[in-house]
Amino acid sequence: LRQAPRPPPPPAAAAPAPGASAAPSGSGGQKTSSQPSSSTSTCSLAKLPALPPCYETQPVNAIRRSCYEVVQLPNGMDVLMCAHRNSSSSSSSAREGDASQNVFECREGHWQRGPLDPQACRAPPQAAWRLVARAATAQGWWIHDAELYSDARCHEPVPGARHPEEAFAFGPHGADREPPNAAFDSDPSTIWHAPCAAGGSARLDLCGCQRGVEGWSHEHQVCIPGQRTDEATEEVCANLGMGAERPPSGCPAGRIALGVHLKKPQDVACLRFRQSASPALATNALSLEAWGATGWQEVQRWRDLAHGEWETLRVRGSCPPYKLPLHAPRWAEVTGGVGIGVHGDMREVSCPSTGFRAEVVCRDGAWSELPDFGCMAPPMFLRPTPPGVASHEAPLSPAAKVAALSVALFMAVACVVGGMHGLSFALKKQAWRHLVRHGAKPSGGSGGG
Repeated sequence: LRQAPRPPPPPAAAAPAPGASAAPSGSGGQKTSSQPSSSTSTCSLAKLPALPPCYETQPVNAIRRSCYEVVQLPNGMDVLMCAHRNSSSSSSSAREGDASQNVFECREGHWQRGPLDPQACRAPPQAAWRLVARAATAQGWWIHDAELYSDARCHEPVPGARHPEEAFAFGPHGADREPPNAAFDSDPSTIWHAPCAAGGSARLDLCGCQRGVEGWSHEHQVCIPGQRTDEATEEVCANLGMGAERPPSGCPAGRIALGVHLKKPQDVACLRFRQSASPALATNALSLEAWGATGWQEVQRWRDLAHGEWETLRVRGSCPPYKLPLHAPRWAEVTGGVGIGVHGDMREVSCPSTGFRAEVVCRDGAWSELPDFGCMAPPMFLRPTPPGVASHEAPLSPAAKVAALSVALFMAVACVVGGMHGLSFALKKQAWRHLVRHGAKPSGGSGGG
């Protein structure tokens, strides 16, 4: 529960000392039928009734500090309001005496229901995000790090997602009491262990030894009292099936998750994620879910995940290398990058001769449409200016002149060679006809030589 700043006392009355009873005071222009004293209008936070969570699967110990806020009215009365609804309006509503935003009101030292339904205090859409294992695991689920980003290239971290004030996890047996801080601390040496096991199985490590009491010895192949099984040894036991006999500790598909509750709604465009290198402690499928107006909503799902490696998982689709559409002029140019584009990337299409420019944007796997436009050929491909007409075209560069001269020379040589071949053929044909006319026997060929 967040405690809102207390408003300053009215000018006509001095501020009461801490713990002392405050004398009745005015409401700063607010007309009230009675002026309750602090002894009857201030309630102990411990007396708050049970409150609904901000979102499904929220740990009980985190509900009050993220969804609700206690505000003191100018007359000294404490009221409970929705934290996200009153971020900009609760103080003004309190100053103006608007009781419609009160969830609970402190009267006679007790909290009483106000006009506003507590369900209105649920988290706004995209204020909470979670990762759900969509494929079952054999021995558990271990995560080194999970990082949320607001851009598709995973460059800009989501504000408040690293070292979050409220991280949460749940398993097959309900919300976990311990927050999964190790998954969001950007420290590869720490590992979050999903709460998949319950009862006696939860008290045993992956080698079958009692946590905090004994540890596994590879040398003696037994649990030794007073020792501790480190995480590397647990991974070996999980991979090879070693250790003492113990109940199953795998995670069922879709029933284990971890997430963060942000101070305000944020969009997530990219996820960087690294789980255990052990196949027995990693999932092959993962989904990203956002809290919405009607509950948790799946935003994206990934399959065939790697084990023990950093993976960059983009929420929205990437676009293939951009190609000009068929209706685009042949002289148009594309700048701004080559290769695959991620969501939000842009390419610029321009026409050097007219100065036209337009942008196309990659949006969830598809490039936006390019508008129709005209584009003339560059100056080096235009006809020369007639004599007596002023030219507004820039002169050709030396490289362009050399290229044009080379092309002209090649065409001239080709014409000469072709002409010589044609002349030779004609002369041979005429000579053969002359011989046949004077008695030479025709050959079996075509008569052309």
